[in-house]
Amino acid sequence: MKSPLYDSVNRLAIEIVNASAAEDEKTLEKGYDELRKLCFKNENTEKDHPLQWEALGDFSASNTDSIASYEKGLIAARNLHLPEYEASILFAMAEANLDEGDLHSAVQFASEASQISHKDTELAEVIHGFVKELGTA
Repeated sequence: MKSPLYDSVNRLAIEIVNASAAEDEKTLEKGYDELRKLCFKNENTEKDHPLQWEALGDFSASNTDSIASYEKGLIAARNLHLPEYEASILFAMAEANLDEGDLHSAVQFASEASQISHKDTELAEVIHGFVKELGTA
């Protein structure tokens, strides 16, 4: 299922990545702000989709902001019954929690992602490697 927001999110993600590579802080902030506005404009509407929240989380400057965005994406993924997004977001949450020093939550989110990701073998392998690194496999 292609998100109705895919083109907008993809355009903004490319803008943010290119601005980052060029060390163009002004354009980077502008792109991030547009993505953030898009997410909150569509939150709890028929256009709400985990894609937008995962992208916002991926580009957030702090793990706290990332986790908050991922939580919204996780809700959207579950509401839309999109296990591939659910697994990807749970994995991102595991990484962000590990970065914050919360090993317990990292293990919990990674384990849950691992259980869901079986349909996407590439993602499942990455998650399994992450869980193994944490010493919980």
